[in-house]
Amino acid sequence: MTDSTSELNTAKRVIAGGTGPEVVPVANDEVDVTFAYQCGAQDGPVVMVGGFVSGGLVARVMPRLPGSDIASRTWRLPADFMGTYLFWVGHQNLELPEPFEQLLPTLYSDAGKPIPDPSNPDRFVYPVDPENPGEPMVHSILRCPQAPPDQFAGAPMLGTLTEHRVPSRILGDERRVWVHESTVVPGATSPWLMVVFDGGVYAHLMHTPEIVDAMVASGELPPMLTLYCHYVSDEARHAELACREDFASFVVDELVPWAAARWSFSENPAQTIVAGSSLGGLSSAWLAYRHPERFGNVLASSPSFGWHPDNPIRTNLMAQLWAEDGPVGVRFYVEMGLLETGVGEDARSWYDHTQDFVAAARSHGNHVEYQDFCGGHDYFCWQATFPRGLRSLAGLGR
Repeated sequence: MTDSTSELNTAKRVIAGGTGPEVVPVANDEVDVTFAYQCGAQDGPVVMVGGFVSGGLVARVMPRLPGSDIASRTWRLPADFMGTYLFWVGHQNLELPEPFEQLLPTLYSDAGKPIPDPSNPDRFVYPVDPENPGEPMVHSILRCPQAPPDQFAGAPMLGTLTEHRVPSRILGDERRVWVHESTVVPGATSPWLMVVFDGGVYAHLMHTPEIVDAMVASGELPPMLTLYCHYVSDEARHAELACREDFASFVVDELVPWAAARWSFSENPAQTIVAGSSLGGLSSAWLAYRHPERFGNVLASSPSFGWHPDNPIRTNLMAQLWAEDGPVGVRFYVEMGLLETGVGEDARSWYDHTQDFVAAARSHGNHVEYQDFCGGHDYFCWQATFPRGLRSLAGLGR
């Protein structure tokens, strides 16, 4: 049997099976994963977009197999990889530019459309924001055989989650904030306080309130009051989470006092967590740097530590600040995907910048637990790893 015939037979099995990509174990704790897509008469090029291809988030064309209407490609991945992906299907006769940097604008254009893998029923569905209505974004899930299980899948909401509007004189607008009161534990003292950025995503897509409730109910965590702080727009998010003094003031001088007037929680910074991913992770480290009297714990997932206000690619400002004059006594949980290795103009990756920050914070006397996960820049990964961050910072058994 020729290689091309074998590839075609594998791709046909994937499409006919209806259970997702075919995963075949190989040596050294790796697997070969074959994806396939049945092209329609009007379909042009098919592009795989996922956190595993290279550098954490890259697209690659899935070539059509000879003599068929099937686009397919096989990647060799670690056996403990987990993450999401989708197919982008271009219009007929579309010619794709190369390299990836030139391809990216095309993927955001109307020259094609993103779709989840039709052969894979396991999906990660981004909820529709009623204030920004549109079609839900749906990704497909890939969980390789040795990936950690989702121990809190389907966990119920035991506490209460309510939506609020918080006016801000400092920012000149108002913010949606979801407040989660965790399940009650008899005899417990005042709840810990946790502030989470990109709040709508964590509160709804990632089911963080259900995770917290399950961990509190099982005795792993103390009760918590969590403020899920959302952004006004994508533009505002990129600006405010990039180490803005006014945003830090809003959180400390407006958001937390607003919550304190309505709920009871600990004022001890050692019992207060600020958390986020990507820019939210960067902003969490910034909040603890500027206000250690309020935030004594930081949970940063895949933080954007390569950021700098004057040169956003080349300089790791957070590492510099914490190495030079960072506060002492802050407790960190920092994690980064092993596949977040795309190299910038400074010849360093997000992974490298995170290692720089961890070393800087430790050198100044802070406790930093660092963990890798086998994935890319992906909310699905951060959902799976969030519990271990909570255990590190607030776990009753630590």
